[in-house]
Amino acid sequence: AGFAALVDGSRYDGLGAAASCRSKSDWLIGMNATRALTRRLKARKEKTAWSAGRVQTPTLAILVDRELEILAHVPRPYWQLEGRFRARDHEYAGTWFDPEFRAPEGEERENRDDRIFDEARANRLIETTRGASAVASETRKPSRETAPPLFDLTSLQREGNRRFGWSARRTLNAAQRCYEGHKLLTYPRTDSRCLPNDYRANVDEVLRAFAQTGPFQAEATHLIEKGLENTERTFDDAKVSDHFAIIPTGRLPESSLSGDDERLFDLVSRRFLANFYEPAVWNRVERVTEVAGQNFRSRSRT
Repeated sequence: AGFAALVDGSRYDGLGAAASCRSKSDWLIGMNATRALTRRLKARKEKTAWSAGRVQTPTLAILVDRELEILAHVPRPYWQLEGRFRARDHEYAGTWFDPEFRAPEGEERENRDDRIFDEARANRLIETTRGASAVASETRKPSRETAPPLFDLTSLQREGNRRFGWSARRTLNAAQRCYEGHKLLTYPRTDSRCLPNDYRANVDEVLRAFAQTGPFQAEATHLIEKGLENTERTFDDAKVSDHFAIIPTGRLPESSLSGDDERLFDLVSRRFLANFYEPAVWNRVERVTEVAGQNFRSRSRT
């Protein structure tokens, strides 16, 4: 398809210039700075170089700054009050908060409207509000949550760690086996979460294959009948680099698929189907209960 629609190479001169700039900066910063630091800082018994680089050095600086921030942190004990309230037909909990609270500049992370740093004050609030009558008011707001995008390798590794406690290496190995050995997934070493515009027909083929048999028949049939959502976000040539997002190929797993490979294929397939679903609709409720001049907040999402 690429050879059938060739374009003038001058359209991509900018990519060549960018590559040339990266190459020169690697020499100017990476090679020269590494030699200079090694000569200046290396001890006689050291065998390795003091490495500096165009990418690794600023990235490492981010980690160092965060580590210094953690080391400089001084812990402070604080208290939070939770009240139990009885209405006519139900009971609910609420957390005390100060509606007039304003965090001092630079202390937003530690100071919050529901934290009390004075134990004596917390005890006074308990005695003031215990057993008192209360008045509640609430607001209800609908909200929509769009389905998450397709996986690239990094997001897949994060999800594998969050869901299964896998290391990045373990997730990559399972994805590589599903790609090379089982032919179930597309190329996993990708940094793109989109598909090219001309891949819509392939997606339809995968959905038809899933709708015939297997654990995702109902979900795939729903998408075929109702149509695909989020297509503008998903099919975007501008956001596809060397490889596109990780999706199923349309082949169904054999009975021999098990263990990590089975769980990873299930994870990618569910994300692939969910990506094209309509958004989730939530009803967000915030209830404020006032007791003896003090406010307690309750939140829920349905």
